[in-house]
Amino acid sequence: MRLAIESYITHGEGGKEGEDLTRAKEDLTLKDSEIARLKQQLLVKEQEGEDVTKNLTNAKEDLTRAKEDLSQLKADAELKWRETNQLRSEINQAKRELETSRSKIEQLQTDIDTKRDEAYQACNEAESLRRDQDHYKDTLAMKDKQIGFLEGHVAQLTQSISQFALNPGEEEIKKKGWWKFWK
Repeated sequence: MRLAIESYITHGEGGKEGEDLTRAKEDLTLKDSEIARLKQQLLVKEQEGEDVTKNLTNAKEDLTRAKEDLSQLKADAELKWRETNQLRSEINQAKRELETSRSKIEQLQTDIDTKRDEAYQACNEAESLRRDQDHYKDTLAMKDKQIGFLEGHVAQLTQSISQFALNPGEEEIKKKGWWKFWK
């Protein structure tokens, strides 16, 4: 179209129409520069559009990664929540077992104290019995000495008496049948 206008201007008639043509030519030049400027702006906008498209694609990829990360974090959080609940359950079980153990420990401590008291009493009783036994041993030893002394004394007296004893008379021996007595 431009060529047609230029050929009309160059082949055209003079005068007023020449002025109009010059003006039209100037307008055409202005319009061409306007078109070039708009094309330049269009290229810039297309470049910006491509950049926005790239950014949008990157943003979509980032969003996809963020969704995957979020899903992973959610799965991790659920796993940790389950583990936490499991640990709480185990802690509660351990607390119950601890209370049971404490109760058993208190009962055993009471039993130990009772047995300790019984052992102390048995020890005291054993000490008392040992003292009694020692006393009885001493008493028996003293009695054994007295018996030994008395046996010795009786033996001595028996020996003394037998030396002083008179032989029985024959009549008495026959009467009592002690004929083997003095042999």
